[in-house]
Amino acid sequence: MSYYQHYQAPINGDYISPYSLTNVTNAPTTSHSMPMPHVKVNRGVRLQDVGSLEPGTQHQLSQDPVPTPQSILDGSYSAALAFSEANRDVVTYIPRAPEYCGKPTLPSIIFTVNGRPGPYLKDVIKGRVMLDGAYDTVFREFSWKQTSLTIDWPGVTTSAEHITCGDKTHHSTRTEVAQLVAARVAHLLMTGYNGKPLKWGPQVIDANTRPWNLKKIDYRDVRLVAINYYRKTWVPVLAVDA
Repeated sequence: MSYYQHYQAPINGDYISPYSLTNVTNAPTTSHSMPMPHVKVNRGVRLQDVGSLEPGTQHQLSQDPVPTPQSILDGSYSAALAFSEANRDVVTYIPRAPEYCGKPTLPSIIFTVNGRPGPYLKDVIKGRVMLDGAYDTVFREFSWKQTSLTIDWPGVTTSAEHITCGDKTHHSTRTEVAQLVAARVAHLLMTGYNGKPLKWGPQVIDANTRPWNLKKIDYRDVRLVAINYYRKTWVPVLAVDA
């Protein structure tokens, strides 16, 4: 059973708890260029905005319980807080090129399970999780037959490729889009991991890209948070556990 399947985070409409979404910034780094846990709290961040959080930075995706007078008096808040702290979900967003950062042109398409963003690629591909809004037709309002997808990974030269949005009889659902994107990301990662030639040339390894060397990345550790629309192409927002 997936972690997402046996833990259901409380959600409140489009909003994450004011104390739940944190990002780790302005901190010294390790030899792997991972920020150390100096936490700055983003208060009142909408769930829809998790796709726009800063790449190359740690973010807390799990939600902390919200205290009420009754839960404090009966002790249930303390128990919920202890559980939350023991299961805190902190990830590092994979760095992206500057042109694929910041607020996207269109609202992000977010992938969550029981209110938590970022199911693992392997779980999405194999259908092990039920996405929230699984059957939403996410491209229907645009009346597109196809759209563009660009997988942006540090040091890798990629080109946009087309993905189907649907036709007159069927519109692609959130689940179908997630599985398609996850499969294409996994293919790129497995190609690099296995040392096979990449389509547009070898990965450039330098001080910035070394932590994201494909030869050391197992696709099963990568999570799909969202896809963002920049410059007429959708770009996956990817993360790994911190």
